[in-house]
Amino acid sequence: MDLGEPQPCTRWKAGVISYLQKKTGKQVEIGRLALTFFPVAIHIDHFGVKNPPIFPRGYVVQVARIDAELSVGALLHRHVVYSLTDETYAKLLGHLAGRKFDLTSADLRDNILNFYSDLTLALETKKDSARWQSVLSSLDQLKLITPTPILAAGPAK
Repeated sequence: MDLGEPQPCTRWKAGVISYLQKKTGKQVEIGRLALTFFPVAIHIDHFGVKNPPIFPRGYVVQVARIDAELSVGALLHRHVVYSLTDETYAKLLGHLAGRKFDLTSADLRDNILNFYSDLTLALETKKDSARWQSVLSSLDQLKLITPTPILAAGPAK
């Protein structure tokens, strides 16, 4: 086994999908979940969050690949830290803003606002000032929207 090559994590995939679906209130798809040991990192291929059933078929967000490097020291102290979290949130926020937040549930809105609740953190996206300004602008818009209610799917009466 080459510890620098991604090792499949099929046992964890269902649990990760379930967790993300509970947190977002939307159907989540993961094509492949893998782990490397040198460096310690999680790799997700073909990640997608589907539109709610009342909207046309498609995805709220689709990402071909996500690579999240983990800090071994933080893991040993039970603090998971990975450098691309803010990059993923920034992409999601930009995508939702591009859609005028039309499919944003209250849970997703709260999750994003919670992530950005401490703007003093050293986030990777701050290194690109234009991108950071876009994130801040999108956050201001997100704070003003009325979230989309999640409706139960079922036949019309």
